[in-house]
Amino acid sequence: MLKIKSSANKLPILHWIVLIGIVFSATSFGQQIAINEFMARNDITVSDQDGEFDDWIELFNYGSSTISLNGLFLSDNRAELNKWSFPDTNIIAGGFLIVWADNDPDQSGLHAEFKLSGSGEDIFLCDHQSNILDEVTFGPQVTSISFGRIPDGTGAFQAMEPSFSALNLNEDPRHENTSDTLFNAAVIHKYELRFYTDNWQDSLEYNYEALD
Repeated sequence: MLKIKSSANKLPILHWIVLIGIVFSATSFGQQIAINEFMARNDITVSDQDGEFDDWIELFNYGSSTISLNGLFLSDNRAELNKWSFPDTNIIAGGFLIVWADNDPDQSGLHAEFKLSGSGEDIFLCDHQSNILDEVTFGPQVTSISFGRIPDGTGAFQAMEPSFSALNLNEDPRHENTSDTLFNAAVIHKYELRFYTDNWQDSLEYNYEALD
């Protein structure tokens, strides 16, 4: 008797192989790109192409191949994950991408339709199905100090000196103190001022530096 083998039972297996491949691809993609650094209080650090000091978000591709951001979204609202969509943009392996969070999409370049709150909020990176690829929740921010991952792409967020489209350095952010100079300017003179009263114990002494 001639036996005919049916391939009908193989279709579900093929279907599952394709489905698993899609899920694996999406997962691998999500593991290659990260929200790497952001600044929610940018007063003097870096300006956009129009000279405006706006909030910014840095993405980092820590994978081994170029990836397209077409179909991905940035948002600061979990209830509206598709708030701003990327245009047809790529990030090369080991590359960075800056998005200005200034709610000014009419400007040229990458300008998201939301601003970051210096008092704290969330940032989400999502795909077209609202799957969250990366996210960060932050509290009140300090002016001109950024929050970034150390090491890049995979580390925890911490306050840092802004690197802006470059590798993050494991250095504590500078704070005002007597050993610091503004903008790393060279010290050209040191002055000492003393104020005296009738009681020598009430005397005041100040030291300050004149900068280049």
